[in-house]
Order: sequence, then C-alpha cells, then structure tokens
Amino acid sequence: MKIVIGCRHGEAYKNLKNLYGGNGSGLTDTGRSQVLFVSKELKTLLSGKPIHIFRSCERGQVTETAEIMSSVLEAPTVYSHPLFSPIKLGAFDSLSREDQLRLYPEACKAHEAWEKGEIDISESEKLVDGMQPALDYYDQIKRFIDILPDNQTYILVGTRSDISCLKNVMLNQRPDKNMSYKYYKLNYAEA
Repeated sequence: MKIVIGCRHGEAYKNLKNLYGGNGSGLTDTGRSQVLFVSKELKTLLSGKPIHIFRSCERGQVTETAEIMSSVLEAPTVYSHPLFSPIKLGAFDSLSREDQLRLYPEACKAHEAWEKGEIDISESEKLVDGMQPALDYYDQIKRFIDILPDNQTYILVGTRSDISCLKNVMLNQRPDKNMSYKYYKLNYAEA
C-alpha cells in the first residue's frame, strides 16, 4: 500500500490576475501562509513517516509550495517526473479568463458547463484548440501513480488541474465513462 496526498499550490500572484497555465509566478504572502499551515498539519498527521514530495512542474507557485513543504516536513529532495506534469491547455494557456471568454466564447461556455456538471468533459475539451484530451491526461497521471513504489508516503504538489485529475484517478472516475470525470474546485494549498 502507498499513501498519496495531493496538494494544490498556495495562492500565487498569477491567481490574482485570473491567469491559467503559462510560466506561473511566486506565491503571495497569503499563499506562503496557506502552505505553511497545511505543511504543519501534514507534519502532525504523518509524524515519523518518510515523505517523498513531487512537484508537477517548475512554475513558480508549484516550486515554491513544494520547497516550503520540503522544509517543514524535513523531506530533503523535491522530485519531478515527466508523467506528473500539467495538462496541456492549448489555446487557453497563459490567458486570463477574461481573454479566454473574449477569444473563445463557445469553448469557455462549454468548459464552464462541464465545471458545473452539466456536460461531459469530452464536449468541452474538443472546443479548445490544442488542449490535451482528458482521457490522455488521466491515463498519464494514473501511470505515474502506478509506478510509485508501495509502502511509501507521497505528497504531490501541483496545479488545480493536476490535483483534480489525481482525485479523479483515485476515485476511478475515468473520462471515457460518460459524466464520470469531475471538476473539483480546490482551495489554495488544499491537501
């Protein structure tokens, strides 16, 4: 058995601008406080267990979150792996929600309908040029979880999409099962 805990990064400056994807940014003071809080909670919960921390990418908010957690949890190395990486957002990448709405109104409406559980993810993703299919992304994250050795504890730090996908994997909510793959609105530094 392995313990896998997903944690979304803390609040970042890019979040204040409602930007999606891109290169990321550093954490706000609030974001650092959020990460410190959750790290201390996890330290109490996981007391005495060796912990392996993986980050999904080198974006500022993910890296900074993982480094703070590493320090608090006394996990000396933050790992990365090519299978644990953010979904490719295609045309939505690096745009604010306002720009997405202006440039791709139909795709945004469909994506928002999926977030509300009104349509299946497959209806939303096909409207965004270059977006990685949810099933491909799901299978990628599942392969990563499957290759992690048993009898270990892992904290996976990533974006909302990363951790939302991880939750779908853990609940076996595959995108190829109609209306199964769900959107999870995760708070900053939520584990």
